[in-house]
Amino acid sequence: MRICHIALKHHVYSDSRIMERMAKSSSLDSDVCILTFGEDSSSLGRLEVMSAGSQKKNTLINFYRLLKKSLLMNADVYHIHEIPLMIIGVFLKITGKKVIMDFHEDFEAELYDKPYLNKLSASIIKCFYIPFKVLATKIFDHIILAEKSYIDKFKHVSNKTTIIRNYPITSKFNFRQERVNKDLSIVYTGIISADRGIKNIIEALNEYNENSSNQITLDLIGRINDPMLEKYVNDESKRSEGRISWLGQKKYSEILENLTNYDVGFSALHDRENYRNSLPTKILEYGSAGLYSIVSDLPISHDYIIDDFNGSIVPPNNSSAVYKCLHSLPSILDSIKREELRSHIIENFQWSNEFKKLEKVYKEVKG
Repeated sequence: MRICHIALKHHVYSDSRIMERMAKSSSLDSDVCILTFGEDSSSLGRLEVMSAGSQKKNTLINFYRLLKKSLLMNADVYHIHEIPLMIIGVFLKITGKKVIMDFHEDFEAELYDKPYLNKLSASIIKCFYIPFKVLATKIFDHIILAEKSYIDKFKHVSNKTTIIRNYPITSKFNFRQERVNKDLSIVYTGIISADRGIKNIIEALNEYNENSSNQITLDLIGRINDPMLEKYVNDESKRSEGRISWLGQKKYSEILENLTNYDVGFSALHDRENYRNSLPTKILEYGSAGLYSIVSDLPISHDYIIDDFNGSIVPPNNSSAVYKCLHSLPSILDSIKREELRSHIIENFQWSNEFKKLEKVYKEVKG
C-alpha cells in the first residue's frame, strides 16, 4: 500500500502525530510519503518526505502545486492533516482518489482564541467553514479525530469516523530511575505562548527561588511566535542567572532522549475552549520518561492525571497556585517512584493500540 500524508511544513516536523506516530509506524509495512512545502526531499527507509517546492505568498499557486504533486504520487490513500488543505482533499476526491481527513484540533473553538482575529472575524470565518466542512467530510472516505470530544461536530459522518488519540510510543523514550540534578528541574516542550502558562511558571519560579534556599531550574524547549513574549523570556532568563533557559526548537528525537534528565514537566494551559477537551500530548510524553506533571484544572486533565500521583492539577492562569505547587514538589517527588509514573502510561495510554485502529482505517479505505 502507498500512503501519502499531506501537511504544511512546520507541522510535519513540530507535530509528532504526523511524522513520529503515523508516518513512521506505517512505513514498517507500507510505502509512505509526506508531501509538504520545502526546499529538499529526503527519505528514511520506506518513508519519504517529498517537497512541493518552496511556499509562495500566493495561496492559489501553493494549492495548485500541492495538488499537482499529490496526483503524481498516485497513492492508494491520501491522508490530509490541515484544515486549510481540506480543499486539496476535495479536488483529489473529484479525480477519484481515496481521501482521509484528520482533524487534530477543534478548529471552530480555536478560531475564537486566535489573537489576530476579533469575534466578528472569527464568526464570519466559522459561517463559511461549517457548511464547507459538512459537504467535504461527506465526500471524504473516512474522518479521523484526535479527541472523543470532537465527535458531536461530526454526527453527520459518524458511520465513517474513527478516534485516534495522540498516545506516545513509550519505547522511544529514554528512562532513568534516579534523579540526576541536585536542583529540582522543570521542562516545558512545545509552542511557547502566554496562553500555555509560560508567564505563570516563570513568575512562580522566580518567586520560589527568591524565597527558598533550594532552587528550581526551568528549560523551555520550542518556538516562540510572539516577539513580545520572546523578549520577556530572554529578559527573565538573564535576570534568573541561568535558572531559566530558552533552548529553542529541538528535534523530536533529541527531546525524547533528554526528557528523563528532568524531574517535572509543565503544561498548565489557560482556560480556552479549544484546550478544555484537547489532550496536551506532552503530559503523556512527560510520564513516558518518568516525569511528574503540573497541569491545569481543565476537564480533560482528570482523564490522564491522578493528583499527587503522576501530577498536580492547578487552577488555570494562576501564578500563585503554581507557586504553591512548586513548594509541595520536593516532598511529593520524594514519595513517588519514577518507574510507577512510566508504568502508568505504558499500561493505559499506548500508541500501539491507536495504530491498530489506523491500520484498519487504511485497509478499509483502500478496499
